[in-house]
Amino acid sequence: MAEGKWFKNTTIFFVGTLFLLGGGQRIAAASDEPEHIRELEQKLEKNSQTIDMLSRKLKEVEETMAERKEKEASGSSESLVASTEQPVTPQADNPGAFSFLDNVTWLHGFADVNFGLSSSRKNPDDRIRGFSVGLLDFYLTPHLGDNVKSLAEVIFQIDKQGDVDVMLQRLQLGYTFGDYATLWAGRYHVPLGYWTAAFPHGGRQLQTSLQRPRFINFDEGGIIPTMLNGVLTTGRFAIGEGNLTYDLYGANGVKIKSSGMGGDAGIGGGLLDTDDFKDDNNDFTFGANVGFEFGGELEGLKVGSHWLRGRVDGYDPANTRLKSAELNILGGYAYYNANNWEAIAEFYQFFNKDLSDGSGTHTSSAGFVQVAHTLRRLTPYARFEIADLDQSDSYFNQQANGTSYTREAVGVRYDLTPQAALKLEGNHTSITDRGSENFDELRMQFAIRF
Repeated sequence: MAEGKWFKNTTIFFVGTLFLLGGGQRIAAASDEPEHIRELEQKLEKNSQTIDMLSRKLKEVEETMAERKEKEASGSSESLVASTEQPVTPQADNPGAFSFLDNVTWLHGFADVNFGLSSSRKNPDDRIRGFSVGLLDFYLTPHLGDNVKSLAEVIFQIDKQGDVDVMLQRLQLGYTFGDYATLWAGRYHVPLGYWTAAFPHGGRQLQTSLQRPRFINFDEGGIIPTMLNGVLTTGRFAIGEGNLTYDLYGANGVKIKSSGMGGDAGIGGGLLDTDDFKDDNNDFTFGANVGFEFGGELEGLKVGSHWLRGRVDGYDPANTRLKSAELNILGGYAYYNANNWEAIAEFYQFFNKDLSDGSGTHTSSAGFVQVAHTLRRLTPYARFEIADLDQSDSYFNQQANGTSYTREAVGVRYDLTPQAALKLEGNHTSITDRGSENFDELRMQFAIRF
């Protein structure tokens, strides 16, 4: 490597010059002592060997990174999802190279920009029209040892008023006992279904579609908790050719902010909020997710079930508690990703108990199915989603988007590189209660990860 040889020769020259300038008198006084000359030659030779070693390691890292780029070019979406948990670093593939970088924390993230048009809406503020900056997501996974894990994620987002909101998305500290158990504490994605835990909120480049299903879409005021603050245990066990996976968690309960009459909220104007500072009603939320990843001929398929229970209170704009409900969710999911096909299906059944007026238990349901097929860099997809929500249930009637609806969406994704994607998506949505409303949307997005 020409640059390495030039760097080595130049360094030897400067090292020798500094040595001579700094100790010239001593060398001159002892010029008749050959051992000092030999000592100088040994030091210069040692420096030369060090520079040669660094040059070789630099070449090894360059070759390693070139191989990684080739692998990413043909990688699957599963490897992209895994990238948020295991960032790419030079020393990951070559532990001996540049060991002084072992303790460096690498910054990674996601970003997207968007364009959208929609038909008229009952609430003019809900209509999309023109360009918008999406999410700027930064995350860190500091290396704290073989068993200690950490993840910190911060999102910058522009709201409807044009102001920049800064949100701590995830802050997780964990300890790994083995594949069978990792214990996390902090703010984490709720492992309900497959989508919410697999695709980070800010990681829009990772998911195939442009938008999430409406009822789990944080940006549209999703109606189920997608973030919790507490403890989470995850793990897996090998069974035959497959793996049994599990998630167990306990956390502060969520609440509904600004859900009452008055202020800017009005009836049904509330949004779910994670209690990150303390639990507001001393009734913690608990849940579980159990799945099985198939191997052999069914490799690429995962099926599972999920459950969540927690008390949710609604507050008016003055932070006065209005209503209370016991949220109970039970459901299942399936995910398939193989042979250039991707399919996701999730189902949620609600058995919510009113704790305010004694109206009993209310049942509701929601779900979606999305199918995609990759043709080289092009991936067309389609999704159908539906929510049938009991409006006498105080959990739903306090939320702005706690309405029943159906949505059909079709789109196409084009991968410019493994880290950058263009997406085009259109959807038709029908709101079927609180006064019917039908609208169409056309959205475009440029999403990256780094």
